[in-house]
Amino acid sequence: VQLNYGKTYLSNREEKTVNYQMCRGIHDECSLYFTEGILQNPVKKNYQLEYAKKLKDKNLNEYYDNHRIVKQNIRILTDMLRRALTMHDQQDIVRTDCGMINPSQLWKVGRSRDTKLFLKEIKQDSINFAVDVLIDASGSQRKRQGKVAMQAYTISEALSNLSISHRVMSFCTFWDYTILHRFRDYEDDRKMNGRIFEYMTSANNRDGLAIKAVGAQLATREEEHKILIVLSDGKPYDVVVNRPGNKNPEPYRGEYAVKDTAFEVRKLRQQGISVLGVFAGEEQELLAERRIFGKDFAYIRNITGFSNIVGRYLMRQIED
Repeated sequence: VQLNYGKTYLSNREEKTVNYQMCRGIHDECSLYFTEGILQNPVKKNYQLEYAKKLKDKNLNEYYDNHRIVKQNIRILTDMLRRALTMHDQQDIVRTDCGMINPSQLWKVGRSRDTKLFLKEIKQDSINFAVDVLIDASGSQRKRQGKVAMQAYTISEALSNLSISHRVMSFCTFWDYTILHRFRDYEDDRKMNGRIFEYMTSANNRDGLAIKAVGAQLATREEEHKILIVLSDGKPYDVVVNRPGNKNPEPYRGEYAVKDTAFEVRKLRQQGISVLGVFAGEEQELLAERRIFGKDFAYIRNITGFSNIVGRYLMRQIED
């Protein structure tokens, strides 16, 4: 796992704790592996490291070919969210024992023990949001790899423009390990957004476990509003070839996998976390995507209309 995906950023103790908490039930024979990627923390120079460099260059070349569209999408999404946040700004007037005199309360002087004779304006913090962007990095996304990277980059740049705390990660499953690759953390500088182009696809995808693990961490954030955006092809699939002496989780595919992923999405929503599915797969997988995310999913046919679709959803979450 280290040779293919880089060293983990968790200690042995942290890794054991998160696996004990998350890998239960149908994920009992699974493990979670948190990394910042082979390009950031390689074990040694090998073929996989060189391959990752080539894929990053390929993603960047596709970005350069479409940079005007991407920049326009970032601007549109930023403007949409800025307008929503401006409308969300609230100012409450409360009675206090200091501030501006409230003439209607002056009659209480000498007649009442009530000292709240003043008014104070309290401004609500409109940017009280934490956002997670989770990207399906399984092999089935390979032909869309550059487009998916641009989608995640667009969201991250727009959120950075508004100083909204957010994290971007990808997931895939290699043997019994679900790999969670962190490109940027919540409070990272915007220059870390460029790491999103290190996104590479491989192996399988155990969507339910990835959403469960990332959602659990998002739930611990102090922000009042929490949003999880999942960029996927709507096809959870993880079948491990039998390997004697190693963990061999039950095959994770079809109805079994869709139901589990939908369950984890519903569970997060019950905790007050808004979950949006951004679909970039084949049309025949649309039904599974609908079953997983319900009405809160966006079907992206091309990068041009990406910002308007995602922006409308995020605006609804801000305005609620």
